[in-house]
Amino acid sequence: MKKIIIFYLLINLIGCQNTSNDSIETISLNIKDKKLQRFFSESTFYRLKGISYRDSISSYEFKINNNILSLKTKNRFINGFQTGYILEDSISFYLHDLKKINSSPLKIIFNNYKQKNANFLPHFSRENLELLKNRSSKIYRLQDDFKLSPYYLSEEYSSSVTPIFKNLVFHSSSRDNLNVIENLGVFPKGMNSFLIIHNPLNGLYTILPDLSKFQNENNTLIADIKNTINYEKKSEKKIRDTINIDGTFKVYNSLNFSNSVVNINSGSSIIFSEEANLNFSNSSIYFVGSKNKPIKILGVKNNSIFFDNSYVEILHSKFYNLSNYETEEIMLPSAITFYNSKSKIENSSFESNIKGDDYINFYNSNFIISNSKLNNTVADAIDSDFSNGTINGLVLDKIGNDGLDLSGSVVSINNSSWNRTYDKAISAGESSDIVIKNSKISNSELAIVVKDGSKLVGDKNLLINNKIDYAVFFKKNFYSSPILELIDFYEFENSLFQKGVLLKLKTKNKIKYIDDVESLLYGKIYGRASD
Repeated sequence: MKKIIIFYLLINLIGCQNTSNDSIETISLNIKDKKLQRFFSESTFYRLKGISYRDSISSYEFKINNNILSLKTKNRFINGFQTGYILEDSISFYLHDLKKINSSPLKIIFNNYKQKNANFLPHFSRENLELLKNRSSKIYRLQDDFKLSPYYLSEEYSSSVTPIFKNLVFHSSSRDNLNVIENLGVFPKGMNSFLIIHNPLNGLYTILPDLSKFQNENNTLIADIKNTINYEKKSEKKIRDTINIDGTFKVYNSLNFSNSVVNINSGSSIIFSEEANLNFSNSSIYFVGSKNKPIKILGVKNNSIFFDNSYVEILHSKFYNLSNYETEEIMLPSAITFYNSKSKIENSSFESNIKGDDYINFYNSNFIISNSKLNNTVADAIDSDFSNGTINGLVLDKIGNDGLDLSGSVVSINNSSWNRTYDKAISAGESSDIVIKNSKISNSELAIVVKDGSKLVGDKNLLINNKIDYAVFFKKNFYSSPILELIDFYEFENSLFQKGVLLKLKTKNKIKYIDDVESLLYGKIYGRASD
């Protein structure tokens, strides 16, 4: 049985031995035995509610709440997180169909004589959920009588009506989450011990525990939830249909293709009517155009394409006048969305979207883009969220906001160019790992931005006539320091570097750091204001 460490179990701290393991994260403290004994005491009168420790760089704060041991750090990340719970055993939860959340091994050396091998599970705060790939849209806390109260609502959902729990549809992985919670050995104090997290990409929900609200007294709350919750219904279709599109294909109403092979042949045209979308799930889709007979996809107003858990090839195709995906259930920022998908885009163009924050969005996906272009976009050209990609020979021109907006992604860029980008040509954020080589950025507001735990390595790039060439700074305080590394030499005449960032540079000039970079960006002095 998986068990949370209840505080008095830690009285059995073991003496320090030579059990070093480089693969296990270790925190080394120097807390006196007397204080440890009081903190882990069974006596409510004698017990300390918390202990803390600070070294020259970091601080650690342990607390006991309802017999649950939590840890909060500052200037120290444990497997990428700063807040979480200490567990006796390893444990796992699911976040939608995005990521399995595993606890990580942690050795706590309290002093020279006492240590504990345990596991660390991140607290499911909005910030930590973002680190776990969640696009925060709606998070609710469950209440008595299965009512919901908003815990967090993003701006686009701020005026939405609070739903009824019984009407929600949950991802099937929530069934596993409830089984794990049931076997923890501790129990929810009330219905408000559960968080309900919305996935805006498919409209499904996930249930996760707020362990700070669990205790020892047994009850039937988990069984009550199991008897009430509704799960998604999986498609029973097993045989794949093959669909061929030739000539002019008019989309009058939204179409859904599931478990299919869809071939759009060279010279074909897909023409949308108002409010119509194309949705592909668990399918293989091939846009097989040619240089002489390209495929054309023409939107007229609110038209979008959504790929879910699919393989997509787009060759010699031209996309025009698309808008972000929006229905009564789902609202997305992009005109073309790849979710949990693999894609290959070659010799294709994407022009003149009508509305939306992004023309293309890759979310938890893998992609290859080569010899393609995007131009005249109303906002961002390409967003990559928690995705891996390779870009070669991409041309971006007249981009209304960011050229490449990269979050939690690993992307390699080569032989590409940006011209007339009205905000950031490349924005690397949320622990992205980016390499850019042999590329050119010109006539743009900000060429390269690195922030929030991201690392960008640049080599043999040409930056011409940009207001700011490099900006490296902190935007969100729950990420580690951003890193900029340049292989070639640069003079840094028009760059912004915040104190505390990490720079690996070749320069004869003294690098100037400033206290606050963010206050100069986002339309205040440089760039565009966020809508």
